Amino acid sequence: LGPLGIKNAWVPLVPYSYVPVIIAIGKVYKAPRVEKDEVIVGQQFELCFTFDHRLVDGVVGAKMIKFLEEYFANPH
Repeated sequence: LGPLGIKNAWVPLVPYSYVPVIIAIGKVYKAPRVEKDEVIVGQQFELCFTFDHRLVDGVVGAKMIKFLEEYFANPH
């Protein structure tokens, strides 16, 4: 959805599908961030998740989101 200029979106599940998670990637935009105790302009984007709780427990989904947060904060 990002290339269409959409910042964030909630993607509905298709009835009777067996897709455990759908991830929508929003557009990249400028936002303030702190780096070495200074506020600078950086780039940011939104990730929106839709989980099918018939297939993925909420705890598993939360752990996946936490992993992605840590990965994007420190990709090395």
